[in-house]
Amino acid sequence: MRNTIGIRLSTIWLAAIIVVMICSVIVLNTDVTYAKAATPGKVSSLKITSKTDSSISIKWGAAKKAKKYQVAYKRSSDKDFSVVTLSSSRSYTIADLKPGTNYSIKVRGKKGSKTGKWSAVKKAKTTGSSLNYSNPVNETKLTVKANKNDITIQVQPLGSGTGDLIRVKANEYVSGDSIRGLVSKSTAGSKVQSIDLSQGKTITIPRYADNGYDRLYDKYYIVSGGNIVRGPVYATQISSLRGAVEKPVNTKKGVIDESDSASSAIASDLGCGWTAMNIDLTGLVMANETASGKPIDNSGKSGDTIKVNGKTYYMNPASVAAMDADLKDYEKRGINVVAVVISFVSTEGQYNYPRALKYIDDARWTNGFNTSNELGRDYFIAAMEFLANRYSQKGNGLICDYVISNEVDMAYDWNEIIPNRSKSGHALPARGSKDLRSGEIETTAPLDVYMEEYSRAMRLANLAVKKYAPDMRVGVSLSKHWAMSYREWQGLQP
Repeated sequence: MRNTIGIRLSTIWLAAIIVVMICSVIVLNTDVTYAKAATPGKVSSLKITSKTDSSISIKWGAAKKAKKYQVAYKRSSDKDFSVVTLSSSRSYTIADLKPGTNYSIKVRGKKGSKTGKWSAVKKAKTTGSSLNYSNPVNETKLTVKANKNDITIQVQPLGSGTGDLIRVKANEYVSGDSIRGLVSKSTAGSKVQSIDLSQGKTITIPRYADNGYDRLYDKYYIVSGGNIVRGPVYATQISSLRGAVEKPVNTKKGVIDESDSASSAIASDLGCGWTAMNIDLTGLVMANETASGKPIDNSGKSGDTIKVNGKTYYMNPASVAAMDADLKDYEKRGINVVAVVISFVSTEGQYNYPRALKYIDDARWTNGFNTSNELGRDYFIAAMEFLANRYSQKGNGLICDYVISNEVDMAYDWNEIIPNRSKSGHALPARGSKDLRSGEIETTAPLDVYMEEYSRAMRLANLAVKKYAPDMRVGVSLSKHWAMSYREWQGLQP
């Protein structure tokens, strides 16, 4: 009897345990079901609603349980997506895109910390053209010649329909030009004339505007139906004011001028026909305004001036006198001079150097020449014209070639155009230090941005010096590491 009662009690306890376990499973399953319900559903019906040369607008259907949405987009050629978190809105315009470029886009719902699955990827291409002057086709069938008093634009037949010849300043870009450096906004430019693209046309306009601006420094596009057909193109044929500057020498031997009185004598003793010397613009060009933009009256100051594009620019007389002395000595010795035009940060604070010509205030060794803004553009033109004008005349000393900045492939040390920062976000060493933090790689501007900024300065320099002498050339300075990767340069495995 006792055994029977014991068995019954055991059976009851076992049944109770089973019931508790079943209830636990039911509760557990309920929690799982609740968790699933809290996760947003998948977004459907993602659609492209409109496109411009710099934006893509999208809309999508609601995702169940979603309180917010995330939009992810990237250039189709890129690896990683950029993600933007929105409110409950189910439409969005992705801005600041590149013209004529393919993008991949997807959307997902979000509730608290939980996110739903991404929608299917939609692909869209911004309008406009990705053409830029790095493509040689732009300088075929569209040529610009600067004569003494006018600009002649030759347009050969380019197909059917009509197009507009557009003129813009060097730091301006029409809608559809995807390579624009640090310049973010597009411009309509100045329409010169409409052209029958099947016929082509030769157009002549005055070289100088009423205010004295020299249209030599403009660039030109042909635009049809909102697309760039050709351009931008600069003047490549220029009528110079004077003759050749370079002196005939029977050797390629040269030395670097060390900026002391013995350099020219050493070069001469070694039988050199060439020398290279730095010209620091920070000690040459004087600002017409303070860093905050307040005008400065330089008119009563002694020194050398030049009037360029209808405005007077002032040069530091001490700097000019020092250059005169060196260059006259080389001229007397029959040695050709190559000038490396540079902006040393160590001297930026010592002189009244224009803030507009500087990209950043924390460059380590040298700043690039900031021609992305109107003031900086015109200061740089004025400086190059001053040098080209003064040193293309016998008796002042002669410069036959110009190099713009130094070791431009080492953009984290020389010719900097963006603030110093590391990829990990750590602070970088103080100005003047060449070393990075251990294990750090400094970020630099994207290659297309950097090269557009540098090539714009090169173009302007070339136009300025060719204005005065036909044989003056503009060159690039590269370091001995130019063909190495960063890891190879650091002695690491490639």
